[in-house]
Amino acid sequence: LEHHADPNKVFGLGYTPLSWAIRAFEPMSREPLECVKLLVKAGADLNFIDFDGGSYVMLAVKFGFPGIMKFLLDAGANPNIPDECGNTPIEVAASKGSRDMVEMLFPLTSPSSTLSDWSIDGIISHVKHFGLKPRVCVSFCAHLQFHMLLIITL
Repeated sequence: LEHHADPNKVFGLGYTPLSWAIRAFEPMSREPLECVKLLVKAGADLNFIDFDGGSYVMLAVKFGFPGIMKFLLDAGANPNIPDECGNTPIEVAASKGSRDMVEMLFPLTSPSSTLSDWSIDGIISHVKHFGLKPRVCVSFCAHLQFHMLLIITL
């Protein structure tokens, strides 16, 4: 970054440096928060959606990094960007049993018309009872990506 590297460059399988920074660390290890801060300071697009259909907020939720999620939200990231199946970060946080993330996301998330009880407990209860939206689209996306890689390598 000191040599003017582009923090928004998409490489490899459609990831940016920020998506790699979030994905590269195991949840049990130290959060890569300092790396994320450097990339955001250098101009990383907070609302970029990677090839998996996930925003950085969604990645922080899926990988279990509440500190990164809070930093991204405080920096202005959109908490309403759904994943490839239409699940929002607050729904995914609820499905992972991460009440602290649900509580952080709640005041920033647009209410869902599919939830009759738009409250922290209502969201958690709904996701526990009904689960997330079906993962069929993930299989389709993975299948499509596999064929695209085959075409590219031929």
